[in-house]
Amino acid sequence: MNVSEDVKKASPVPERKGKAKIIILAAAVLILFAGISLAFMPLVRALTTEEGQQQILETVGSLGIFQYVIYFALQVLQIVIAVIPGGPIPLIGGMLFGEWMTLILSAAGCFCGTVIVYYLVQAVGKPIVNLFVSDEQLRTYKFLQNPKRLEILIFLVFLCPGLPKDALTYIAALTTIRPSRLFLLTTVGRMPSLIATIWLGGGIWEQNYTLVIILAAVMVTAAVIGFFIKKKIESRNTNTKKEISEDGK
Repeated sequence: MNVSEDVKKASPVPERKGKAKIIILAAAVLILFAGISLAFMPLVRALTTEEGQQQILETVGSLGIFQYVIYFALQVLQIVIAVIPGGPIPLIGGMLFGEWMTLILSAAGCFCGTVIVYYLVQAVGKPIVNLFVSDEQLRTYKFLQNPKRLEILIFLVFLCPGLPKDALTYIAALTTIRPSRLFLLTTVGRMPSLIATIWLGGGIWEQNYTLVIILAAVMVTAAVIGFFIKKKIESRNTNTKKEISEDGK
């Protein structure tokens, strides 16, 4: 038996280990999402009645300025801990604080969260990136290393709906982009999805169902477009790997 045959026989073991890790990670994410959903259920039920809404407003209002500090901190935390889903935070903010105040707080939180991620990556390097981003994702978004179009590419991927923006924050922090440009471009790129989500929350709170339906339809359409763009990026990455593999033969 030659060396190549030995390698072929040994390869299924790491492959099985890789699949096991993916399954464990997927299970952990599902458990996290389920836990978050259950935690928000009392809030959702309360929002369906005027009495519940009034009680929520009184509870939040009793916190004074700390209600805004807590919301801002949650938005920052959601950016830094990339596995926390981002949608519920601005949605609830739009319900509780109004659209414009929530937009200001969310934009500031996204900006500061990106600053923290950038300097964490600069201090620790790739090990902290791998906590939230797999090597496969790094290869998929390798085109962000293009120095000539770096800024426009980073802006476009953050503007595009459906892409994993929080994971991309860690990936972008590995590039050569100037930090001030990174903070600005990623925050502005997040604005359309933030605005839609915040105004959706406001529409739900005010029971403006026409606005809710319109925004929900726009967000679903954008998500579908983003899904196909993501698949296109992944397909391009797969084709590139195949070409490299064929050239190496």
